[in-house]
Amino acid sequence: MDLSSIKSKLAALQNPRQGGGQKRDMSLILWKPTVGKHMVRLVPSVVDASNPFREVYVHYGIGNRTMIALNNFGEKDPIVEFAKQLKASGDKENWSLARKLEPKMRVFAPVIVRGEEEKGVRLWEFGKQVYQELLSIADDPDVGDYTDPIQGRDITIETTDPATNGTSYNQSKEMVNRTTRCIYYL
Repeated sequence: MDLSSIKSKLAALQNPRQGGGQKRDMSLILWKPTVGKHMVRLVPSVVDASNPFREVYVHYGIGNRTMIALNNFGEKDPIVEFAKQLKASGDKENWSLARKLEPKMRVFAPVIVRGEEEKGVRLWEFGKQVYQELLSIADDPDVGDYTDPIQGRDITIETTDPATNGTSYNQSKEMVNRTTRCIYYL
């Protein structure tokens, strides 16, 4: 056992603000489209080259927190079990509460944002509707595997704000570019 390594780990755990207390710049890891048009290239996942998408189920608004659902890890989730009990009661108010407690699907995909290539590959988080659109694009025989770094295609994402789209959140629409743009630096 390397005791000097153990001591430095212990010191880091006991002094979490060591190193100036700098926070990690999450924009280097995650990407979220702002209102307007963006061009991205979805790239193959390092975790699973056959599928760039990673589905994650999340509980929102429980104690004003966001929590990863335990069923993501194949475990029983007590919040999901409680929601099932509420639905089984047959009461409309319980049913409504159960729907709020159920985990919502979020999807993560690795992307390279055009114009920001120097930031490298980042994760784009989106919901079920965008996920269905991206899967439909891949299912189109004229498009196919748009994640291929050489033969793939860029995706244009047009995001509108709540005042424009009539919802309480930004909405995005995805369109595949019919021309291929190669990624040389991968």
